[in-house]
Amino acid sequence: MLAVLSVGGAGLVLFFATGRFVRVFSGDPETVAYATRFAQIYPITAFLFAASVVLSGSLRGGSDTVTPFIARLTGTSVFLLGISYIGGIVLEYGIVAVYIAIVVDYIWQTCLVSAVYYRKAWISRARSLMVERESITSIAADKDE
Repeated sequence: MLAVLSVGGAGLVLFFATGRFVRVFSGDPETVAYATRFAQIYPITAFLFAASVVLSGSLRGGSDTVTPFIARLTGTSVFLLGISYIGGIVLEYGIVAVYIAIVVDYIWQTCLVSAVYYRKAWISRARSLMVERESITSIAADKDE
């Protein structure tokens, strides 16, 4: 519990002291302003990124490699690049559109892999492949159901 509090406390300190941290890398006021906003917004998506990675890894381990691939491909091409281009260049929102695109991309990826993971269709395929490889017996597989 103390470790969680100390990490959370460090995150809060970093969140509020981001400007000072960014100035270590650049003294340009415009760069510092953009980098500070980015460094404060990006961690908001950290839990989505972590959930997406964990669920995608679970699906891959359970023989479903297509869903994580589709989630990453569509998230990156449609949301990350699409929103960044349309919002940032066409609609002239600039870097703000990129911030929004990052959040929407992670929301999309997490929602897609979560839906497939919780539908649990991948479990029977993984179980049948383990029986086929003789990693488990069909009797042990039947007991788990």
